[in-house]
Amino acid sequence: MWISNPLANSLFVPLASTLSGLLSVGLFGVLAGRRFTRDLDLKKQLLLRWFSWFTITVVSLACTLSGLIPFTLLVALVGVAGTFEYCRITKQSKEAEIVLLLFAFVLPFVTVLRTTFLTPAVFLGFILLAGIAMSKAEKFDHLAISVLGIFYVPFLAGHMVALFQSPAGGVGMVLSVIASSAIANIMAFVFGKTLKGPKLASSLSPNKTWSGAAGSVFGAYAGFALMTMSSGVHVAPLVLAMIPLVVAVAGIFGDLFESSLKRYFEMKDAGTWLPGFGGVLDRIDGLLFVVPSVYYVLRLLQGV
Repeated sequence: MWISNPLANSLFVPLASTLSGLLSVGLFGVLAGRRFTRDLDLKKQLLLRWFSWFTITVVSLACTLSGLIPFTLLVALVGVAGTFEYCRITKQSKEAEIVLLLFAFVLPFVTVLRTTFLTPAVFLGFILLAGIAMSKAEKFDHLAISVLGIFYVPFLAGHMVALFQSPAGGVGMVLSVIASSAIANIMAFVFGKTLKGPKLASSLSPNKTWSGAAGSVFGAYAGFALMTMSSGVHVAPLVLAMIPLVVAVAGIFGDLFESSLKRYFEMKDAGTWLPGFGGVLDRIDGLLFVVPSVYYVLRLLQGV
């Protein structure tokens, strides 16, 4: 359905109840963490992160259950915010930034028309960026970074709409993947802060640990199982076994990719939009890798 009342959706009550329970458990954990830690910065960060998660949960649930157009609009706006931060990090020219922001907004709606339109649309973006680079006599490496901007946020974000429309996906699967990715991220933070241990990739992100990676896998399986049960999504055993692992691994790669991007351009945070996290790109970096990975794995597993 293009647009609908989220409160009238049969999934609203079970999903809202499950998410409310998760947020309540999260708040209890935040309050407990604030009580037992002496790190004042961590105390502040924990509470800010919970408020950000609360906002993200409410907006995501409302837009997803409101139909394809509100959901696509949400993806487009988040994509624009993430692309704006990418342009800021990589210091894009004004002309290239306009093209990237335009494609970030348009590509999700292009995907609504037909998923196969994503590739030719990205090719058009490449042509426009190449033309801008040549007209300004920019160096080749600068063109390459501009073209990466088309793929990194707009193209990858478009797969969220593709998953929403896919016979292998749908509303329940989209919310299950988002929740699985979010809980994986939270558990990675909790396990990493609590257990510490060997670094996962110290040259890219000094805060990432193998214990955090284990927490990510645990959170991905827990979140996916809980949300699929709440949304009533029928999941084959192979899908249940594979998708959370894909979510965890792809999410870690997404986090490390953004970390390496910021490190290369000597930036600490992508932005300041989300309290406790930094920028929008800091929050969706894992999801940008997760959703396309899940989309193609589901198509492979279910032959769609």
